[in-house]
Amino acid sequence: MIERSPALTVVCHIILILGALMVCAPLYFAFVAGSHDGAALQQVPQPMLPGPLFWENLTEAWTKANFGTAFRNTLIVT
Repeated sequence: MIERSPALTVVCHIILILGALMVCAPLYFAFVAGSHDGAALQQVPQPMLPGPLFWENLTEAWTKANFGTAFRNTLIVT
């Protein structure tokens, strides 16, 4: 029988949390970038909090870049 040690449990949880942050961080930065205009994204340092233009940018991407078709294809493949 395998015994669990509290130290090993803590180490495993730390590794899992770091892995989750590595996966979620790019998604968060893509969301933040999608909520700003181009001028705000060119600033150094880039904004770390979402901006006010998310819905406007989403609407523009949906109509101009044919995002609806791409999104539908992604849902079908998924």
